[in-house]
Amino acid sequence: MLQNYYGDIAAIIMFVVVLAAAEIGYFAARRSRSRTINADAFKAVQTAMFPILGLLLAFTFSLALSRYDARRDAVVQEANAISTAASRADVLNTADRRLFRTALLSYAQIRLAFIGVTPEQDSGNYSLGAELNWQRLMWAVAVRAATSNDRPQLISLLLQSLNGVMDARALESAVSDAHIPDAILFILFAIAALTVGVAGFNVGLCGGRSIAFLMLALVLGLVTMAIVDLDRPQTGWTRVSLVPLQDVVWSIEDPQNPYGELRGSGVK
Repeated sequence: MLQNYYGDIAAIIMFVVVLAAAEIGYFAARRSRSRTINADAFKAVQTAMFPILGLLLAFTFSLALSRYDARRDAVVQEANAISTAASRADVLNTADRRLFRTALLSYAQIRLAFIGVTPEQDSGNYSLGAELNWQRLMWAVAVRAATSNDRPQLISLLLQSLNGVMDARALESAVSDAHIPDAILFILFAIAALTVGVAGFNVGLCGGRSIAFLMLALVLGLVTMAIVDLDRPQTGWTRVSLVPLQDVVWSIEDPQNPYGELRGSGVK
């Protein structure tokens, strides 16, 4: 259940960590005011640390965005591969073409359901075994056609497209399992805490307090939520569009109405 709120949890943790670091730094400075403290040195350290924090935030956000783009591209690539296989099924005889398209439609529906499933749902409903069975059936139909057909060049195109379907499935699975390493996120939290702690220490040396730390904690929390959401689409506010796969499913179900304009349900 908590998997659907990774971004929100990360934002809350960052918010609390930043505020706690600011308070700890402030009270540490207040307790040290009776001692000789080189305030200029702490100001120099603060000046150097904030750009480092900004650079790490930008790097982490860019990494998360690139992974989001990779997942979106993988969905489009898989949709294109399935669509190509459906088009090339026309080289088969009537019986094989009907069997191949039925298997391909079932396979596409399973892939659409599996990619779109959220952690709140039961991913066990989308069996990998059923997916592999449909793959084997499509391959068997294509191989049988290749050995009995007098147009092997055309059948080879179908086999190539079927290979493309399997490769696209493997690519989508690989990019879906790729996330920002936990060590990077831990370093981000640690540097944020240290940087804000030094800033809080400097404020304590000056003898005042500022609401600016509350605003900084809020900003860092929102940025962290955006990073985690982009890194884990389908589990937070961010979603990878499944429209390409949905369009392919509709086009196989009804070639005369490939994008479901007459269905009245729209794209979900």
